[in-house]
Amino acid sequence: MAGVGKTTLAKQVSKDKSIFGRFDCHAWITVSQSSTPEELLKEVLDKFCKGGGEALPQFHSTLDQQSLIDAVRDYLQHKRYVVFFDDVWDIHFWAAIGYAFLDNNLESRVLITTRNMDVALQCKTSSSVQIHELHLLPYEKSWELFCKKVFWHECNDLCPLELEVICGRIVKRCHGLPLAIVAIGRLLSTKEKVASEFQKLIENLDSELVTNPLLTGTSRILALSYDDLPFYLKSCFLYFGIYPEGYEIDAFSLTKQWIAEGFVKFEKGKTPEEVAEQYLIELITRSLLKESSFNLCDGKVEMCRVHDLYREMIIRNMDDLSFCHHFASEDEQNIPNQIMRRLSLTGEFKSSENFHGSRIHSLFISKCSDSNLLMSFFPYIPKHYRLLEVLYYPYDSSLKSIPSNLGDLFNLKYLSFHNTHLSFLPKSIGKLQNLETLDLRNTNVDSLPREIYRLKKLCHLLAFTYRTWREGICVGHGIRRLTSLQTLQDVDVNRSGEKVIKELGQLKMLRMLNLIRVQTQHASILSDSVSEMKKLESLTISVDEVRVFNFHFLSPMPQLKKICFNGKLENFSDLVTNAKNLVSLSLFHSSLADGAMMCLENMPSLAHLSICDGAYEGKTLHFQGMLPSLKVLHLRNLYELDSVIIDRGALPILKLFSLGGTLLLKDVPSGIQYLEKLETFEIYDMSEEFEQNICYSEIMKLVIIGSRKLDFQIEGKWKIGVGKEETDGII
Repeated sequence: MAGVGKTTLAKQVSKDKSIFGRFDCHAWITVSQSSTPEELLKEVLDKFCKGGGEALPQFHSTLDQQSLIDAVRDYLQHKRYVVFFDDVWDIHFWAAIGYAFLDNNLESRVLITTRNMDVALQCKTSSSVQIHELHLLPYEKSWELFCKKVFWHECNDLCPLELEVICGRIVKRCHGLPLAIVAIGRLLSTKEKVASEFQKLIENLDSELVTNPLLTGTSRILALSYDDLPFYLKSCFLYFGIYPEGYEIDAFSLTKQWIAEGFVKFEKGKTPEEVAEQYLIELITRSLLKESSFNLCDGKVEMCRVHDLYREMIIRNMDDLSFCHHFASEDEQNIPNQIMRRLSLTGEFKSSENFHGSRIHSLFISKCSDSNLLMSFFPYIPKHYRLLEVLYYPYDSSLKSIPSNLGDLFNLKYLSFHNTHLSFLPKSIGKLQNLETLDLRNTNVDSLPREIYRLKKLCHLLAFTYRTWREGICVGHGIRRLTSLQTLQDVDVNRSGEKVIKELGQLKMLRMLNLIRVQTQHASILSDSVSEMKKLESLTISVDEVRVFNFHFLSPMPQLKKICFNGKLENFSDLVTNAKNLVSLSLFHSSLADGAMMCLENMPSLAHLSICDGAYEGKTLHFQGMLPSLKVLHLRNLYELDSVIIDRGALPILKLFSLGGTLLLKDVPSGIQYLEKLETFEIYDMSEEFEQNICYSEIMKLVIIGSRKLDFQIEGKWKIGVGKEETDGII
């Protein structure tokens, strides 16, 4: 049954470091209904190799199913492994890939979750395979979970006496289904704790019970969370139905698509982007979305997805409201005749004539197997989709060019070809006068046509490519005309020239700026331009030379939250003095002298600090009474460093400490035992002597006696977990 807690239980097991510490490699694979054996095996191989810091087999992306099975078997031959396959649908799943996971007598494990008992039975190939069927919660456990979600801010999660009767009725109606309890509980947690508010909900539940007395249609109960959404969030939530099942969308793309669709309402004093982020957080808070990843420092969501159970509900609502049509099967012939504003192409189709696009406002294209047919369909879009506002076509290596008449899509506001092989933009792009977001991340586009500088409404321009390393785009004279720009990445300054650097200072709305291949002679001009950007929040500069770069702010930049600098840096103290409100600071190859870090004492908001690749050349790094807000610390490839000292009281809320490639450092940082909030200590590419000394360190003694909980990760593997049992095998 969906929502009974299978994935939650499996996740708890997968995150238990006392278990992971016993295995050489591990992988978590989320399986969708459309997953193929080849895709699953490639993902398994990819996660095993990345987790172990090993290179993938040559040509692995082109291997057939049998070759992939052989590759996985070879990799696991002498390893103790654990693999999780979550939400398996196909009863032939294990027959297709099971042979890859050999029994090598090392007590390896494969865990599978599924809603279908037939799938479980097909996986039970021997008496040693155990099937664990989860059951609905008994009333007592249901009540405990419900109160925890509804009254989390009350003393001991207790339900007020005057609400016990009505809450009891609600809990009973959930029939012990955890997902329903959590969803309704979160919904009620946002309500005033009075009987009348709770009565409104119970009345809706009663009406549902008339048509579904056994509550087999669980999504109908969950739909109450959707019904309770304010109007401005309903369309945002339904929009997740445009993506394929299990699709993870980055928050940047999602919020810009919402804005282009007109879902984001005006709020005085806030940008549309800020309001859209607020919408996203609200949907997550209501348990309607799952955050796949988030930034530990600022808590911002980076990737998210909708739960499968909610997606089924979304699809039904989309059909009823003519919100979107999915075209995912070659058996379908035509889009329904009713008005359809959005079209999602995620499968095969026979002819572009199937798509009557005169009223389509959003088009999502993904996993269309016939590239030739797709290319024939592309020129059809500008001719027949004149109302199109969102065109989202990511992750397709077959896409190398786009039609020259793309500019006919006058209403287009959001255009994305990220992670494709697109190599150029047509000149007609200058006709897209309403375009707000242009996403060319990880494409082959390395320069922009000058016609693009006509786009006065363009707010976000993202473009870079990966060849040997990350490369930016050449920006031409005229960039100053894009006065609405808030995001600009990555500009190749060496190719673009000094005139462009001067023009950047006229982009007063910029909030994020990424510059690469900067030359030392650009320092003064760049300092002038950046100091004019009074709304700039994130600045990345990568210097293309080994000479010292004399960059400085001409005036304080209190709004600046993030700096990433790659190159030798002069007057570091002056730089940070004028950016006292930094939340994130990353330094690479900066060659800072011993004691340079002392200026960080005056940065009360700094939550993330990365000092990497020779950024610091001192022998000792001493953290005294400083950095009260730091949560993440990365020290990597500091070739002269042989001592790290942490005074008692320093780094009081540090959660993640990552240390690697610093071979002269033989001893565990002195004072690490004072980091009471530390949750994870990552170690990689360190000397054997350092790794051995961990076992006898003060922090390890605290872990052994059980007074501290701390995860140790060595070379990407969880070697030591929580408590004495996990350390016995190492000490």
